[in-house]
Amino acid sequence: MIDGQLRTNNIGDPRLIAAIEAVPREAFVPADKQGMAYVDIAIPLDGGRALNAPLVTTRLIAEAGVLPGEKILVLGLAPGYAAALVEAMGALVTSVSDDLESGAADGAPYDAIIVDGAIDMVPDALRDQLRDGGRLLTSWHDRGVTRLARATRAGQSLTLIPFAEMDAVRLPGFAAPKGFVF
Repeated sequence: MIDGQLRTNNIGDPRLIAAIEAVPREAFVPADKQGMAYVDIAIPLDGGRALNAPLVTTRLIAEAGVLPGEKILVLGLAPGYAAALVEAMGALVTSVSDDLESGAADGAPYDAIIVDGAIDMVPDALRDQLRDGGRLLTSWHDRGVTRLARATRAGQSLTLIPFAEMDAVRLPGFAAPKGFVF
């Protein structure tokens, strides 16, 4: 996975590579799916949950620029793989897998929020949990196309800027409000 998927996609942060080597991805999937753990596809889990493809998760973490000691909020449906990687990189991690769109206000403000899945929009609650200058990384479902995107908070502004097109697991609770359509 490291040589075939990650390095060929410009993921070379030594701390992230060490975290991937130290955190066994197969420990986060059911026993009958462990053979698929490193294949670059989303893996369905129990209860309607899924583990994003390894490249999606690692690109989000790489783009977050995680530094040791930073406070990072990780949101997603999977049982902790992304959070374990970020923690192995030396960050102070808060992880949420239920009521995702509310985040975890008790630990705010965060240096970064990593949403390990596709969303239509960023709720104000998450923007408000980022420190000014904090980073938000996510997969953004925009008009039928999913793109990995990054935003930096500047006051009340948080604008997603895409950096790669990749399919990701859709997360519940992040649907854009219905608007007028011709």
